[in-house]
Amino acid sequence: MKHDKQKRTVPIHAFLGAGFVLVSLIVSLLIPYNIAPEFSGSAELTVRFDEPTEVSIVEAAVSEVPFSVTVLPQEGTGYQISSQSLSDEEYQTLLATLTDGVGAYTIEEYQSFSPSISQELVRKAILAIIFAMALIIAYVSFVFRNTSPVMASWKYGTVAVVALVHDVAVPFGVFAVISPFSGAVIDTLFITAILATLGYSVNDTIVIFDRIRDRLRMNRDRQAKESFEESVRYGVRTSIRRSVYTSLSTVLPLLLLFLTVPTMKWFALALFVGVIAGTYSSLFFGPALLMGWNRLFPQREKKEGKKGDTQRAEESLRTMLHGEDVL
Repeated sequence: MKHDKQKRTVPIHAFLGAGFVLVSLIVSLLIPYNIAPEFSGSAELTVRFDEPTEVSIVEAAVSEVPFSVTVLPQEGTGYQISSQSLSDEEYQTLLATLTDGVGAYTIEEYQSFSPSISQELVRKAILAIIFAMALIIAYVSFVFRNTSPVMASWKYGTVAVVALVHDVAVPFGVFAVISPFSGAVIDTLFITAILATLGYSVNDTIVIFDRIRDRLRMNRDRQAKESFEESVRYGVRTSIRRSVYTSLSTVLPLLLLFLTVPTMKWFALALFVGVIAGTYSSLFFGPALLMGWNRLFPQREKKEGKKGDTQRAEESLRTMLHGEDVL
């Protein structure tokens, strides 16, 4: 009885992965993101003054404009000025106010997006992520069809997508945590990093699932009595070195990019976190979900296992009878 209860437990990595997703969702709801203008329907102006100036002076100058403005100091004499979406007339008013109230400056970057355009971009970004996941579950289900009677092909696809949800949620959670005290921003480069993470992670997951599939086929051909869990462990064990080495060769250049290229630092950080999360989900979270699913709902496996034992007993009996007839 004790053995049965232990067998029906879910592996710890399934709970850890689910915990990472839950924590990421909670912090994402509680902590506001720094949203780029293309997603928030706002304007963002980055300027660099010719002479050093205090934040209070810049804030006093922009307070004269007839709309709300937020000032954020940058490196050196640079400042990032954010506001609502601006018309051409409002933009020129803001520039004139800075010149009169602070002094000469150089415009480094300016972006302004209307709310309608931003809503369309957000919708397309969400659809891109959902469409990518849908294609992945369809592809995995097709590739792993007729793998074994122990686990249906659509279950492999479902587990792969749940692992991808983990890989998407973790970078969002990390950016939510660091947003209040850094310039980490959710922009188009962040979405690009998320999509790249999906491709990277699912490739790693499919490699491991493919090892599991080959093991199951080999056991079936040899009529070997190996449990599904042992086959899953074999797939992880034979893939872990490759996955770790590949991840290290990816995250080290990303770390260098984060430290040396300011314009790409948040893209590099998002992809860095995504690669680490994807490696964990491929090696531990996804396989743990497969094992947990099989432990909690083993009816099909047991049924077919009994059928296989019966068939083997009949074949052995026929062999014995055939041998007695020959003798």
